[in-house]
Amino acid sequence: MAYIEITKIQNELKKYFEAFGTCTTIPQVIQSLVRNPDNLLDDDINPFPPDSAELDDDLFIDYFDRSRFPVHLLTKSLTMDNWKKGDSIFSRNKYVQIFRHMNFTNQQNHCHMYYEITYTLKGSCVMNFDNNQVPMRSGDVCIIAPFSMHEIMLLDENAFVMNIIMTKAAFESAFRPIMIYGDLISTYLQTILYQEDMANYLYISTSNSKEIKSYLKAATYESREESYYSSSRAINWIGLFFGTILHEFRHSIHMHHFDNSMVREDYLLLMQYIQNNYKTATLESVARIFNYNKSYLSRLIKKLTGKSFMEIVTGLKLERACDYLRATDLSINDIAELCGYNDQNYFTKAFKKMYQIIPSDYRAKEQRIQKENNDTFYL
Repeated sequence: MAYIEITKIQNELKKYFEAFGTCTTIPQVIQSLVRNPDNLLDDDINPFPPDSAELDDDLFIDYFDRSRFPVHLLTKSLTMDNWKKGDSIFSRNKYVQIFRHMNFTNQQNHCHMYYEITYTLKGSCVMNFDNNQVPMRSGDVCIIAPFSMHEIMLLDENAFVMNIIMTKAAFESAFRPIMIYGDLISTYLQTILYQEDMANYLYISTSNSKEIKSYLKAATYESREESYYSSSRAINWIGLFFGTILHEFRHSIHMHHFDNSMVREDYLLLMQYIQNNYKTATLESVARIFNYNKSYLSRLIKKLTGKSFMEIVTGLKLERACDYLRATDLSINDIAELCGYNDQNYFTKAFKKMYQIIPSDYRAKEQRIQKENNDTFYL
């Protein structure tokens, strides 16, 4: 295999822009560079050190520029169409790839078959969503679902933008731990990213979070390693990245779609309101607060989450009940009241319908499991 230093590709892109006042494509630059054998290297390297998570931004960028681009990704067919599909980008053991988004690149409005996370490490760029321009500044993240039309305009010479691309299986692996707790917001966001007829972009401002940066830097190192489990470790780092975003920055999440009438900024607020007020919220009260027709709201919630309003509220109440049963000695009646049930018998029936076990038996089962785990720990 042959490789070309990232810096050489970036320099050629910059020269073309300065000479003609417009951007050219990476395939065209590669096609020009491969004509000179001196530009070709025989092997790849991982320039990043194991402690990449601790690197400051400038040193991290310096290591990134020492990376080498695999020419074989483009030599089979040096066309934009095949490059954008990404068919050959992933290998058998490489489900995550992390690149520098080249400055002064003509990407054209395009889509691809994998998930893409764009992170602005330094400077600024503009993300085009079907002619809807969204400026991205340092610390901003954009998660793009497959088959979503987009284009990144990066004309700032000093800017540095990372592209993290993932297969669907890798994306699901990174997102799955977040879904264990049934959080309504994460469930909603997952629905958005998995449905082609829903919002296909999540845009988040992370306020230049050092924690976010460290996760992506660590993932970059692992994505370049050749060990058997390096790809899994990269996925785990990205999972921490997702979890931190949902925990720390969910209030800065925005959504985009070709048809703006399908997605409104207050949909996320709607999910947050239901999650925070599930004990007392009714379909009528939520419809009144958000100025929706009750029937329309019912259909909308079903479309956004895949569940009815009652299924969502019941699930949130009973999940909280499980927490109380595992962690407290409160009576079943007290737990029922704390979770929004005025009738203990109704609570017990709802609990059994959901978990196929009554609350008291659930508590006894969980206490046995906890005791067994403690006994094993002290052996």
